[in-house]
Amino acid sequence: MVGDPALAMPVVIIADMWTGVSFQAVLLLAGLLAVPTELKDAAEADGANWWQAFWHVTLPSILPVLFIATVLRLMDAFRKFEGVQILTTGGPGNASTPINLHIYNVGLFYHQIGYAAPTGW
Repeated sequence: MVGDPALAMPVVIIADMWTGVSFQAVLLLAGLLAVPTELKDAAEADGANWWQAFWHVTLPSILPVLFIATVLRLMDAFRKFEGVQILTTGGPGNASTPINLHIYNVGLFYHQIGYAAPTGW
């Protein structure tokens, strides 16, 4: 399955999601539980349906938590190295090679430190 260039990256993405989604779910659940019930009750008393209550009350309330969860997930995705190295070693070809694995290969395997250093920077 990971030998097919078309399926290599989806397999890496699914494996990465398997390890990262649970933490994001806990963060977002904590954010949802922190939304004051008074705001939800006021929206319901004003006649808002569930979508309007979510869009105008819940989403603005969890926006800081959503921002932090997104930033943490992006930071985790940019430093993803071991999952790709274990699953596909960047292959087949370069189908699933992230930039940090490329820098690792160029610097340590091909001994081109002069090229790897500015690429990493």
